[in-house]
Amino acid sequence: MNDPTRSVQKIQILGPIEKVWRELTKTGEPQMAVYGMQLDAGELKVGSPYLGRTPDGKWTIVAGEVTAIEPMRLFSHTMKFTRYEQPEEVHVIWTLEEIGGGVEVTLTQENLVPGSRTSRDVVGGGKFIMGNLKAIVENGKLGFGTRVMYGMFGLLTPLITPKRSRSENWR
Repeated sequence: MNDPTRSVQKIQILGPIEKVWRELTKTGEPQMAVYGMQLDAGELKVGSPYLGRTPDGKWTIVAGEVTAIEPMRLFSHTMKFTRYEQPEEVHVIWTLEEIGGGVEVTLTQENLVPGSRTSRDVVGGGKFIMGNLKAIVENGKLGFGTRVMYGMFGLLTPLITPKRSRSENWR
């Protein structure tokens, strides 16, 4: 049965589970699979803030809270886009399972509002992130087009991001 309030995506990645886990949970440096955002979460534990910021820290793109963490198996958090005036909060669940020679990654996104900008961005972004995660773990780098796009993000973010997304508004 198709549930429009939920999206589930899976991908198989040939590489160690530790490398996949690190890319999804690292703090203090850009997460290249996740739009180059830098995760500002302090200690990753249930109840910690989940703040996806630009690498320079000036803008907060997504905000939420860590809801579950089981190293090498499960990472879950809420998130909302700071750029939308009335953003809905989505629940994001990353599940990792070792399979022969690699990892099956499942990305589940819940509490989607069918037809909303947030839902469209979250589901499309999930596909993009999964592809980037696979490229980083298997090849050690992103594709050329993605690297160019990230460079453009750096140039355009101050021009196109609303003032409400400034990091001083999201602590």
